[in-house]
Amino acid sequence: MMYLKDEEIREPSSIPSFPSPFLSEASLEKKVLKGKVLQTFLGRSFQALGNPVKVFRALKKLKAKGAIANDYPAFQKVAKVDGRYYWRMGNPGYPSKAFYRVFDNELNRVAPFMESSGLRTIVLAITKKCPLACEHCFEWNNLNKQETLSLDDLIKIVTDYQQYGNTQFLLSGGEPMVRIKDMYRLLEAVDTEASDFWIYSSGFGFTREHAIGLKERGLRGVLWSLDHHEEAKHNQFRGYPGAFKAVMDSIGYAKEAGLVPGFSVCIRPEYAAEEDIEQFMELAKKLGMVYIRILEARPTGRYQGKSVSLSPEQIDTLKKLYFRYNTHPDYWDYPIIDWLDHQQRLAGCYGGGNRYIYIDTDGSVHACPFCSRKAADTLKQSPEEVIEALSSNSCSLFGQSLI
Repeated sequence: MMYLKDEEIREPSSIPSFPSPFLSEASLEKKVLKGKVLQTFLGRSFQALGNPVKVFRALKKLKAKGAIANDYPAFQKVAKVDGRYYWRMGNPGYPSKAFYRVFDNELNRVAPFMESSGLRTIVLAITKKCPLACEHCFEWNNLNKQETLSLDDLIKIVTDYQQYGNTQFLLSGGEPMVRIKDMYRLLEAVDTEASDFWIYSSGFGFTREHAIGLKERGLRGVLWSLDHHEEAKHNQFRGYPGAFKAVMDSIGYAKEAGLVPGFSVCIRPEYAAEEDIEQFMELAKKLGMVYIRILEARPTGRYQGKSVSLSPEQIDTLKKLYFRYNTHPDYWDYPIIDWLDHQQRLAGCYGGGNRYIYIDTDGSVHACPFCSRKAADTLKQSPEEVIEALSSNSCSLFGQSLI
């Protein structure tokens, strides 16, 4: 880990403040939205299945599966950004072609009418380059080596999986902003309505010009990596003296461009206390975030061989806060917490080609970013072959998905 000098952390960054993107519980717009979404579900179900009895049975099965995977109702909190609505991190914005395909895919799982049910999310690492030295980096052993994936490779991967039915791509790295020109060309070459495109970013190199350029080409949102509410401690964790300031600056640019904002935070044993999470959420609320994606630390990458897993007591604390911020009416204008580990404890692993996969900087496929078991090659195998290869790579931590 890189330790910072006192003079590098003495001047605190200014914290901007932005209006809440959330609809209040009593708003007419939220009530109308619920009706429109239900109408969409019914209409697409009848279009696909035709028979009212089949529609009723299929929707009943979908509701039961949803209850397993999500232990609080949809529409509990709804944010509106650039004319679209968001209530779960795994769902593209509504209304959109990508959102409709998510529903069709899920309907196809319970009442088949299409050849493929597709995937929901692909985390695609587009670069090995990164100027930071993050404490938890799971691509640590591959960083700053020669690139493997060309622009043509990236376009082929995205196009193949869009045709297969994937509805959300999270572009990561390394730091994806170091390939900004290739990101422009990638977004120009693919269907940005068929899938929502996001980037994971440290904020490094994320200028106003780039925010506008990415949005104009179809980027939907940004998940900034923010791993502490205190500037010096975030900088320490990221191994870069300007890391916190880069995030704060780039949030304003993204908001101006109309991108959906969120944070990705690594929760590790030393940063899992209730008061830490509360202060983190206060900061996120002030900054107008829509999502907080919680990633539990795993002993992989730079954490390989280290004791970084949360204790049962820490998981219980997170669970209490998860429900507080996602369901209690007093917290309606706080960001939605997306906690994949919690969902997978309920319903099993969504990776391994069930709902998502991870494609690393060499184009190799893993069940998820933390499994680190190469199961297939996107440049040599079709999506169907990749999913078949992944079917034997079940998750040792959460088991196979129940839904």
